[in-house]
Amino acid sequence: MLAVLATGCAALQRDPFEVEDIGPCPEVLVLREAATGVWFVPESSGALTDVMYQTAIEPARSICSYDDEANAYDIELEVAISATVGPAIKDFEITVPYFISVVGPGGKILVKEVFQSEMAFEPGDRWIEVEERSLQSIFPGPNDSGADFDIVIGLQLTPEQLAYNRKAAAAQ
Repeated sequence: MLAVLATGCAALQRDPFEVEDIGPCPEVLVLREAATGVWFVPESSGALTDVMYQTAIEPARSICSYDDEANAYDIELEVAISATVGPAIKDFEITVPYFISVVGPGGKILVKEVFQSEMAFEPGDRWIEVEERSLQSIFPGPNDSGADFDIVIGLQLTPEQLAYNRKAAAAQ
């Protein structure tokens, strides 16, 4: 079972005067345990002094439209990824992996793509944010609607990072 945070997917229209009923759009969700990540120096014991940087993936903004000819929902996503400098950072150019998945009826993952967000801290910066854009197309079956699908986003973490996040969540 996926633990997720809903970010909301509204059927936003490009032209506010052209209203089209496209039915419910797929919901855009952030996977809770993959919403943040801590990158430690290699072979760290997990001490806070070993943190190179911390990252977060923020709720996506989305625009949903329906393509009648292709029988597809097209969802344009903007994913905000932020990073904060830690005490052990040495390289101020970082790569943050993140994923976008399409989950269909019954919670089945239909597609998962992993992307890389390239980020560079300017001298003196302690925090940066970039926006990544993506287009996801969902082709529902004859008895499916957009509400039968979810788009799930998160940071692509290692098993150790996931264990760290789960331990931190349990301590709260």
